[in-house]
Formats: sequence, C-alpha cells, structure tokens
Amino acid sequence: MGESAFTKSKGLEHWTPEVWAVLIEPIPVRGSTQVETHPAAIEYCLSNGVIGLGWDIGQPGKNFKTTDEYHDEARQLHGQDKLTSPETFERIKPGDLVWFAAKTTKPLEYPSEAEKIEAGKFTIAHLYLALVVGPWEYRHTPLGWLVDIVSVVPGLIKHVGEIRGDDFMSSVQLEDTQAVQSAIMRLWKGYLTKPKTVKPVHKLGDEFVSISKELWATVVKGINPGFRETPLLPDFK
Repeated sequence: MGESAFTKSKGLEHWTPEVWAVLIEPIPVRGSTQVETHPAAIEYCLSNGVIGLGWDIGQPGKNFKTTDEYHDEARQLHGQDKLTSPETFERIKPGDLVWFAAKTTKPLEYPSEAEKIEAGKFTIAHLYLALVVGPWEYRHTPLGWLVDIVSVVPGLIKHVGEIRGDDFMSSVQLEDTQAVQSAIMRLWKGYLTKPKTVKPVHKLGDEFVSISKELWATVVKGINPGFRETPLLPDFK
C-alpha cells in the first residue's frame, strides 16, 4: 500500500492481529415467535463497547471462570452440534481486529419467504472495525437478553465507512483507495452478507490484514480512545 504514517509508526509493524468478520444478526425465539433484533443489537454493541452473539443459557449475572464451563451448560441447552459459532467466537483474543456491519436496509418483518431472501442482499450498511481489548465474557443482562447479545468480547469500535450497492465509501484518507475499496467489497460479499456467523478472514490474505491495520491506525489517530465510563476519582482533601 506504499509508505504512509502507518508504516512509519514504530511498533505497529510488529502487530500481528488475526482479523475476523462477525455477523451480528441475532434472531432469538421469544415464546413461539422468532424476533428480529439486528438494529437494537447493533446499538447495544456500540453503546456498550462489545462485539457479541446470542447463545443465552438463562443465567443472569453468571460469571463463568472458563469457556469450557460455559460450553458444558450451553450444550445441555442448545445441543452439541449447534455450538460452532460460540466456540469459534471465543478464539478471538485481545489485539485482534473485528469487522461487523449495521445493515440499515434490514427489515424487521418478512411478509413472505421470497421477500426474506431478497432482503438478505442488503444494499446499504455501515461498516465498523473494532480492536479487541479483553477476553470473552458471558454478559447476561436484561438488555443483553432482550437483544440476544450475551456472549461478548470487549472492544474499541470505530466507524470506517459504508456500503452502498457495490461501492465502499469512506472519509478515511488512505493511499491506493481502489485497492482498499476492492478488498472491502470482497469482505462484504464474502463474509458480512451471509453465514457463517463468525469467521477469520484468512482467504483475503495478508494484504487485507495490512489494510485493516492501516484503517485502524488512521481512524484512531488523534482520537481519545475512551470507550468505557470514566472511573470514579478519589476524594481529594
């Protein structure tokens, strides 16, 4: 991608994150009805600084010491063959980068199966890139349960652009924008419009890892990286 402030930044050349794509599209069953929670789930993730999935096991406030402990209980509830997504998701580690999308054209209701398939094409979406800053957590809160986001990793999340039709548009200034746009569209079409829910983007190659790193370094430059509430200050006398 050529020389840039990014490639000259000391230390960043040694950063070797794994890059992931996560479909945040929970459709939990409430009673006998499947509920579309995508818009609220995205807002929950952005407001709380997390990237997450569902896989609730009905235990508010439970603090699992290991992912295996969680898996044992999740298998009893959901079945052995259905845990592929959470087991993959929990491989995401601090220092990794995660792509996800808010799909503004995603409807809340599908009058017919044909319209549901058509809606899956998603012509408008906002793209986000997150730096993972902590390990996996089972975070069952009332709001998390409502939007079906309880299996999470904490992250610093930044908006990087949007998809409109077959174009990626962004105000982020990068060299070789044509290569960046082409790479982002491959990410979009290959990983963020269809299952599986969680995937490392290995097939996009080392160039996409470099693009993701450069995008991240550019969007956070000069920005306060705070994403949690400010801790309480001690009482000064």
